[in-house]
Amino acid sequence: MRPVVFIYARSDSQRLPGKALMPLAGMPLVALVAARAARVGAQACVLVTTDRALDDQLAETGRALGLDVVRGHATDLVARSLQAIAETKATHFLRVNGDSPFFAPELAAAAMEHLRHADLVSNLIRRSFPYGVAVEWVSADAYADLSDSAADAEREHVTQHLYRQVSRLNALSVEQSRDDSHLRLALDTAQEHTDLTRLIGAQDPTQLSYWTACGLTKPEPFVTSPAKGAGAP
Repeated sequence: MRPVVFIYARSDSQRLPGKALMPLAGMPLVALVAARAARVGAQACVLVTTDRALDDQLAETGRALGLDVVRGHATDLVARSLQAIAETKATHFLRVNGDSPFFAPELAAAAMEHLRHADLVSNLIRRSFPYGVAVEWVSADAYADLSDSAADAEREHVTQHLYRQVSRLNALSVEQSRDDSHLRLALDTAQEHTDLTRLIGAQDPTQLSYWTACGLTKPEPFVTSPAKGAGAP
């Protein structure tokens, strides 16, 4: 088994252009996310970006961070993901958004323990964790099998088509009894950059858990089978 972390990022976000390389708590956002992703304990961490010239600097930064870099289609993220699977020989991949500075490696590492028994291990099937704290482990074989079923609009997303057909997958839902889904911890606007900077303060952003930053008790996740016909997150 070869589980690999795929960090998805690009340079031309509509609401906050250049955010992938924007400093947050003293380091570029992509470096912060990569440092947290390294704590998952997967076989490799890979930056999955586009093959456009405007992402050249991002790709160079990824390599300087010690990441493998896969560059593919700008808008077809299903095709780009299939390319990343082929180039890395991943048996499973963890989708990590490059705008998620509070991505929780502890949750992803715990979910990784279930990969031998599932095609999809996700905390988005029934969302109870904050926005920006996604955990999505996907079997490469299952992803390839369902890739042709993705509609054109779904191909702008990595996993949207999977949730539409979750009943076709051996899926496991990662949940908690407390509902933190109202919290937004992704970086998508200038105001969110200000808010997240304040939330991190002087603490180490590569180690700071979202629950500590938000004054919450540590989550106690559990894994369950989703109800048949569960919808997309």
